[in-house]
Amino acid sequence: MKKKPFERYAKTALFLLSFVLIAPQISIADDAARYYYEKGTNFLRDGNLNEAIAALTKAVALMPGYAIAYNNRGLAYYKQDKYVKAAGDFRRAIQFNPNDEMAYNNVAIVFCKQGDYDKALLYLDKAIALIKDIKPSHADVFNNLGFVYMQKGMHKESADAYNYASHIIQSKTADYSDDYNQITFDQRIDGHPVTAKFYGK
Repeated sequence: MKKKPFERYAKTALFLLSFVLIAPQISIADDAARYYYEKGTNFLRDGNLNEAIAALTKAVALMPGYAIAYNNRGLAYYKQDKYVKAAGDFRRAIQFNPNDEMAYNNVAIVFCKQGDYDKALLYLDKAIALIKDIKPSHADVFNNLGFVYMQKGMHKESADAYNYASHIIQSKTADYSDDYNQITFDQRIDGHPVTAKFYGK
């Protein structure tokens, strides 16, 4: 039910006072969420998966829409072979950041691990539809697409996707200083899907 204009004006002072009192609490909660996100991300990077999950769980409790925290917690679950939990967190990352193509890639990875290549292909198609400017990490998406096509017996499409992934790596002069450097591209195209995308700080 809409309030009458005079009722809205009469309560303006109260709204402003409430905002002043609440805003610092929101900021403190955001800072705490970032602290736990960074802590959890460092644990994840070091392979301390249970500690990573605990810290990232605190981060999303403090900031429920924290997409990258959900993504990294999903990756920790993924590394523990807890694929249902991993997929749930990757989907939450998509819910809060629907334009993150790598989150779609991560859901596809889980379906690859479960052998459901039709669903994996659906998520990879969504990831590719979101790609505007090619980045080095997008080679993972096309590499995974090649893997899925190969599993489905679509050999020409598989070769095209692998070739495009290789083209991205060879043509980009972007900074490869992130986790992408940990494995050479030749090691990625080995008949297995690439690890789900990790988000650093």
